[in-house]
Amino acid sequence: MTKGLIKGIEFVEIATADLATLDKLLRRLHFVKVGAHRSKAVHLYRQGSLNIIVNQETDAKLCLRNQASGSQIKAFAVRVDNAPTIYAELLSKGAWSCQSSLGAMELNIPGIEINGGCVLYLVENNHAHFSIYDIDFTNVEPVGVPTEIFSKIASLSLNIATSHTRQWQDFFTGLLHFTQQGDYLLSPDHSFRLKLITKQGDDIADEGIATMTFMQASHSNSADNQCTSQSSHYVKNIPAAIGFQIEVLNK
Repeated sequence: MTKGLIKGIEFVEIATADLATLDKLLRRLHFVKVGAHRSKAVHLYRQGSLNIIVNQETDAKLCLRNQASGSQIKAFAVRVDNAPTIYAELLSKGAWSCQSSLGAMELNIPGIEINGGCVLYLVENNHAHFSIYDIDFTNVEPVGVPTEIFSKIASLSLNIATSHTRQWQDFFTGLLHFTQQGDYLLSPDHSFRLKLITKQGDDIADEGIATMTFMQASHSNSADNQCTSQSSHYVKNIPAAIGFQIEVLNK
């Protein structure tokens, strides 16, 4: 994969068996529902340029550690130039094609499997001419006017079994050209970071995407700052049904 082709995170996908709790969390973080899938129990939430896909399909629920309840981050997508070519190149170098039916969208977006059965999708970087959401989703009029308190998804942390640490570090640095930056791996375009967290033991059931970190946006008025403060407080009290952590970084 040619260096520099990653153009940031396009979306994060969360599988859920408890939509009410997850919806409440996202709304408290000032995300609003803007789309409903045409044929699936899948929802699109947005804040500014940040997209979160909520997958409530049965096959998504079966991938949860707690199948009775809970929500987990199961995938994220990066924007790239010439996704089919990059996908073929990654497969030729040993990446695993995503064989799961977890995918939330009808549009054929190439994906490769990463730790814990999660998926890394490759989305064509052509938003100026085409939106991947237009095909699969119908528009939902958002309730109220959302306040943009986050500027981007700054990082994701990945839980890794002890014996797999080197494997995944080599995967991201060797195949995807992330670079080591302290405890983090920096994306080729420097737009986001990954943190590999080694879990004691070799139980792959403990692997997965553990934390999503938002970058706080710059604000010029006290009302926006109050919204950010309230959201930062809320992420410290994540409901038990949410199987991942959320952090907020000051800009």
